[in-house]
Amino acid sequence: MDKEFDILNLLRLQITESIITSKVRELETLIKNEELIQIKKDYNDAKQELDRLEEDYRKLEANRKKIEDKVETNREKVKANQEKLFSGTIGSSKELLNYQEEIKSLENQNEKLEDDEIEIMMKIEQMDEGLSRARDQVNRLEKSLNKIKEDISKDAKEIETKLDAYKKKRKEVMSEIPDEYLEKYNKVKQRKGAISVTVIKNNFCSGCNMEIPTVEAEKIKDPNRIYNCPLCGRLSLIYNEEMDKIKKEVEDLDGVS
Repeated sequence: MDKEFDILNLLRLQITESIITSKVRELETLIKNEELIQIKKDYNDAKQELDRLEEDYRKLEANRKKIEDKVETNREKVKANQEKLFSGTIGSSKELLNYQEEIKSLENQNEKLEDDEIEIMMKIEQMDEGLSRARDQVNRLEKSLNKIKEDISKDAKEIETKLDAYKKKRKEVMSEIPDEYLEKYNKVKQRKGAISVTVIKNNFCSGCNMEIPTVEAEKIKDPNRIYNCPLCGRLSLIYNEEMDKIKKEVEDLDGVS
């Protein structure tokens, strides 16, 4: 019954699926790229710091503008009061004194406001250098982040292209294997994990890497039969040189562009 199909297709399927599993892991590793994760963290930290500095800068500039507007308003009031003083319309010494006191008060306010404005301008000037450094750092990290993303995207596309080729190969190979053997293959895979088919060479099983006892090995002689390893229970084939060619044939798909 085992001769009804090329039993080496089971090995082809096993090798193909092993490579597919490996490619999927490569994709997962790309996604979990430690350098990318670290650069993202550094970028987010730098961006948050830049946002904080820019917000502080905006607040200082808003306060400076508010003071500037207040100073200008006071100057206009002083100018208006001075014009009133020299208009000849003031009717009493008390009214004159009130205008003079208001002018003095406005000038004192402006003196204090201008001192405050100078202090804010000094803080703004001091922040300029820090803001420049923060922006440079964010830009540098953003470029690094984008470069890593581009590289990962390129590598991912290459892996996905190869994955597509191997999935196509798997489909082709599976179409050559009778359903009953595919069922056996999948049952072993469910029990044993990724490796369903092994090769027995020099009485060693490639799946469990154990030496088959001599008594059991004597029963495994026919290269045209599918056995079950007496140690691990996986589907097993007796080694022949054709298997090396099959392995190379499948692995050569990795060169697909």
